[in-house]
Amino acid sequence: MTLRLRNPLLLLALLVSLGVSAFGQGTFRNLDFESANVAGYSTGDVPIADALPGWKGYLGTFEIDWVIYNTVSLGAAAVSLHSSNSMFPPIAGNYSVGLQSAFGVAPDGTAAVGQTGQIPSTALSLRFFGDTNMQVTFIGHLLTLFELGRGTDYQIVGADISGFAGQTGELKFLMPDLTPVGSSSSYLDNIQFSTQSIPEPGTLGLFAIGTLFLAYRSQRTPNVVKSRSHCHVAGILR
Repeated sequence: MTLRLRNPLLLLALLVSLGVSAFGQGTFRNLDFESANVAGYSTGDVPIADALPGWKGYLGTFEIDWVIYNTVSLGAAAVSLHSSNSMFPPIAGNYSVGLQSAFGVAPDGTAAVGQTGQIPSTALSLRFFGDTNMQVTFIGHLLTLFELGRGTDYQIVGADISGFAGQTGELKFLMPDLTPVGSSSSYLDNIQFSTQSIPEPGTLGLFAIGTLFLAYRSQRTPNVVKSRSHCHVAGILR
């Protein structure tokens, strides 16, 4: 489905909510996971070099050289890649990553992806589609996450990255083992560095709501947008 925003005020509100800016991403690459080279692979294990070029995968403290494609784990921790052919379609573009912790407590119960690169020297914030329950670190330093908005089955998440601008190190996104009796999971997509700082609580929401209200008042005919429903299997990739 292609969403066309004819009203410039609606476009402005969307850009504000996402924190989008025309801005380089330092030496990091494939931050939207669209560089996947999985043609010819069927559902199952795929080498991480083909599924997630530029990224490393981790289960617990162990680095992995594969991810699962278009499916999810039924109990073990897993890093997965999802296309439109998956039961759990991507939340943006053609591909999204899934991070799924183990069911119950396990030594390798967490799932993570990481990439080493240089943060742009003028970056003020990190923004991505995912979940505030994730643990995001840069060179081992835990970043404080804020919810900037919501989409279908994901949160728009931001973190202050200004203290690390210009530095080189590993940026890691980890889904922790949050419960001793269940499994925690989240999509991850649309990672970007921005020259916009993280707004004060409530500022972003109030601005976006006000802009959307003005856009609504200026519309002559209503726009109808149909939302997509995702499969829900025991809370996996909700």
